Amino acid sequence: MHRAGSGPISGLATATRTIWREDGVRGFYRGCATNLLRTTPAAALTFTSFELISRFMRSMSHAAELEQAAAQQRQQEQEEQQQQQQRLERQHLQQPLKEQQLGQPGQQRQGS
Repeated sequence: MHRAGSGPISGLATATRTIWREDGVRGFYRGCATNLLRTTPAAALTFTSFELISRFMRSMSHAAELEQAAAQQRQQEQEEQQQQQQRLERQHLQQPLKEQQLGQPGQQRQGS
């Protein structure tokens, strides 16, 4: 286009015909290699950054899930210990009452 000095072109059809007539098929790809040299490093950096950040976020999410599961397990163990302690306290409190209840009728029998 610029070699022949055709000047400004109006319309897509006119531009297409002019490129075809002056440069052939190669005219449609003029500047493609330069554009690839410019955009390829940026695209590679973008995709690499995305993958690295994505992996990091997944690992952090997995670590958070593991921490949450561990916290739930600790809480459950504490609740079980509290329940066990309450059972032992109830047994300890009930044992003297049972002995007292069992001992009273026996004492009456021995005394009668």
